[in-house]
Amino acid sequence: MFFNISNFPTRFRMIECMFCFNNCTVFLSILPQPFYTHTCDYYGRGSRGLSHKQREKFSDTHNMVQHGPRSLVLCGPSGSGKSTLLQRLFAEFPHKFGFSVSHTTRNPRPGEVNGKHYHFITKEAMREAIAHGEFIESAEFCKNLYGTSKAAVQAVMSEGKVCVLDIDVQGVKQVKQTDLNPHYIFVMPPSIEELECRLRDRGTETEESLQKRLDAAREEIEFGNAPGNFDLVVENNSLDKAYASLREFVAREVVKDKVDGESPSASWARPTVHRGMGSFIYQAMSWLGRGRIQ
Repeated sequence: MFFNISNFPTRFRMIECMFCFNNCTVFLSILPQPFYTHTCDYYGRGSRGLSHKQREKFSDTHNMVQHGPRSLVLCGPSGSGKSTLLQRLFAEFPHKFGFSVSHTTRNPRPGEVNGKHYHFITKEAMREAIAHGEFIESAEFCKNLYGTSKAAVQAVMSEGKVCVLDIDVQGVKQVKQTDLNPHYIFVMPPSIEELECRLRDRGTETEESLQKRLDAAREEIEFGNAPGNFDLVVENNSLDKAYASLREFVAREVVKDKVDGESPSASWARPTVHRGMGSFIYQAMSWLGRGRIQ
């Protein structure tokens, strides 16, 4: 009896083995470990269609996946309540989460501290850093640059914490082109009207910038509602209910990955191909044992 599993992508290293079971000889070509190359990322996503800079992001973020727990991305319009939800999350899980402090070229708002709320930087310095590939994602809004540096993410992961990124839709689209593979959460405001009231109450926006934020919010809400873009959409009609929804997801999908005595990188970076293949081999063995393969 000959049973061969050999149609796996060539981007993976294959190991062939042979064993006998119930007088049947079984040949298996199995994948014990993923094999990363410059043309595919850790999860087998091809990068041939990407630019040189995007391929660099594959390589750099691959190392982050290997050596740190899986990140958490929070996205939502300005004024949706992301910061308040994150404050609660960090207060409840102070030793499990770390915030990736973004860079920006805008001026600090009252009460903002450099290095805590943002890394405030000049446009010239930030453009140069972006050109040198030092950022995972970056975007421009109202003539100001925003972005997440690789160093900021690595600093959090080096402490064994879950790195939390607070980024916009442009940033999410860029992160999806990397190998970071975070959990994606979108915070949905109650309505555009409520969002406008919140932004006006801040007193930090000109009428022009406020209208730009509202226009951007409409696009972000459309992206947030599109199936498959996010793992969870939190409707922030009530802060307590919104946090309960966020907390339930975090407890189920994020924090639980760091238990059972397994290192974060081992459990968070394991590709699903292993589970699927393991299940397939187990079923094949079951079929052999029951004489279903004649």
